[in-house]
Amino acid sequence: NSESIGDWIYNKSITSRSVTFSKVKTPEQMQEERLQAFKRSKEVRMQIEQDKIRKADLKIQESKKREKQKRDRISIIKESIISLAKFHGWHIEKNIDGHGWKADFIVSTPNNRVAIILNKTTRDIREKHLSMEADGIKDCWLGCTYSEDISNELFPCFDVEIEGTCIKAKLSENQCISLSDLLIAMMSNR
Repeated sequence: NSESIGDWIYNKSITSRSVTFSKVKTPEQMQEERLQAFKRSKEVRMQIEQDKIRKADLKIQESKKREKQKRDRISIIKESIISLAKFHGWHIEKNIDGHGWKADFIVSTPNNRVAIILNKTTRDIREKHLSMEADGIKDCWLGCTYSEDISNELFPCFDVEIEGTCIKAKLSENQCISLSDLLIAMMSNR
């Protein structure tokens, strides 16, 4: 059959006295194979993109979870400060803007005013500390992490730990004080 011979090509391999022929692919078959290979590579690329999107979504979810925990932590500390001020009969003002500084709270007695700043970075703490001092207000930074040039030995900034219902301010790596005792000391000039 001349048509079937045209569709086949001699492979030149002879094994066990038999001749092996390979089928010649038509241009349409070759086009179809390329199309299938392209579809497979497209599916792989789509899977890679979907994996990237899933990873990005997980990072966003983790970030949102950390932000919620941070907000919850700040809320707990704020509620505790308000409760402590009420319990001790101190006057408390919220969200105060001063000359070059902002405070979450100003807690005051007839003899003392303390600005309480929550969970802020220690950036510009020196300038803000000096501005508050010039305004006659002591400052207390809660939720700050230590750095080499900023510590509570130089400035009143304290990292805060929450363990159950107890809120502690870190005085050093190994020493903590309750938030209540810290604020009492700040308000009584100790």
